Amino acid sequence: ADFDPTQNQPQQQYADTLVDAPPAIVSQLAEEHIPEGCTKIFKLAYWQQFFALDSKEMFRRALQAILIFKGDFISDIIDREPDLWFPLWNSITLIFAGMLTAAINQVVQLQTDPTVKGDAFIKMGILSGVIVGYTFACPGIMALICSCLGMDDYRYLVIVDLISYAQAILLPVIVLVTFVAIGGTVFLNIIYVVFALCAVWSFLFVAFHGFKYVKQFNGSKGQIVGIQLGVILLHAAYITALGCIMFLV
Repeated sequence: ADFDPTQNQPQQQYADTLVDAPPAIVSQLAEEHIPEGCTKIFKLAYWQQFFALDSKEMFRRALQAILIFKGDFISDIIDREPDLWFPLWNSITLIFAGMLTAAINQVVQLQTDPTVKGDAFIKMGILSGVIVGYTFACPGIMALICSCLGMDDYRYLVIVDLISYAQAILLPVIVLVTFVAIGGTVFLNIIYVVFALCAVWSFLFVAFHGFKYVKQFNGSKGQIVGIQLGVILLHAAYITALGCIMFLV
């Protein structure tokens, strides 16, 4: 068969539209091209809907997460579709910063006492498991619980985004710990205080917006309160574990 130069024009026009369109239009176009069927998760087009957010919009949401009471974070996530960009970026950054800090501390310890056993990789493994488990597995478990309770309003990616953006204020502190590890422990007490304040702020963000989101569910009052407490307590436990691994282990 002869080559037809116009054969790929529809695909090219669609790609050009995605490049120039605002985030809301990109999300809408991505939804229109979502494949269906049992094998959809193996197709790239299915995952494109979760990465339709541009960097400007992502950092706007991160800033909104830091300014807890400014705007309506949950409505923004639901109306404009959740994204996986920030959860993945946040998790990778936290793991990398923790890995670097553990490695630097290990080198410092070995220079002081060569007989010290190396535990940097163990610490990195624990940290990675806690971050990935909390960010992606815990919302999945909560989805199963809500499904069993008949709460069909629960959306997995909304909770993933909620707890991921709640960590936006913690990122600078975690990265700063790396430089403290390089320069010694002179400013470590200050870092403790800053981390504690940021942890409280992150907790307030999840409590405030998590309460607003779960309140919309169609379950009984007891079920809704139970899910709300579950979201809040899980985040408190996660931040505590993160601080212990970073500073104490």
